[in-house]
Amino acid sequence: MVGSRAQIRFFIRRPSFYHQKQMGLRLAMCAVALASTIALAVAQSTTQSPSEDILRDVEFAFREAMELFSYNQLWRLWELGTSSSRNAIKQNEFADRTGKTWKLKTIEDYKISITSQDTATVVARLRIEEARMLLQPGGVAWVETSVTRHLSFRYEDGRWRPQLWGFQ
Repeated sequence: MVGSRAQIRFFIRRPSFYHQKQMGLRLAMCAVALASTIALAVAQSTTQSPSEDILRDVEFAFREAMELFSYNQLWRLWELGTSSSRNAIKQNEFADRTGKTWKLKTIEDYKISITSQDTATVVARLRIEEARMLLQPGGVAWVETSVTRHLSFRYEDGRWRPQLWGFQ
């Protein structure tokens, strides 16, 4: 005799060992796939490409140079400049000539272009006060206007440095 109806129903509904093993393997594969996807997403979000690092560093150097220029700290700005631009103009000449014809008010917009691994250009639209000569003797008027400046940066001595002639 086979058994009662309740025992037969239980036996028929219960999955076999083979089906349980397959189900376990499928769940394990899904768990591994999910973990791999999460690990890949985290790895991609934390690593930046070299160009993103360069852009960030050039932006920092640009903002630092513009801050020094706006606060008229020209001696420190000269020290930040590239070696070629520091050799081309003496520190006291740079301080005497720079900031006499225009003064920075605000940075309206800028775009950074990486031209090589060690050079970059920043095209910046700046709100400035510009010195305008008046017809009367000794007369200078400061007029507020927007200008576009092209500033070059070079990677030297472990940091991005501005070419100083962009500030004159």
